[in-house]
Amino acid sequence: MAASPELRRLPSPAELEPCPLPAAEQSGSSSGGGEGYNTPATKESAIPAITSCPPAPRKKRRLEVSCKRRLLDLELFRVAPELMELLFRPLEDHPSPATKKRKNRCPG
Repeated sequence: MAASPELRRLPSPAELEPCPLPAAEQSGSSSGGGEGYNTPATKESAIPAITSCPPAPRKKRRLEVSCKRRLLDLELFRVAPELMELLFRPLEDHPSPATKKRKNRCPG
């Protein structure tokens, strides 16, 4: 697909002339009193100097958790050995677990 002859036409030198620039930009002086952005230099707009440093941040106090029981609050009691034997049988009363025999997979 070829481009049309209208699109290939070059612009004339009159069409290529630069646009006129504003007077402030042509002079090249950036500190002049012209339009633009500049930093305010008055004392009212200046950041005040710090006279002293603020104190260091303090650690927050840990609140004591009331849910935990203290050691002194625990009540201990004794259980008779007969009652313990009823609840937990000694190991000698339990039958020994069956041992599995290994199968010899290799003939021979």
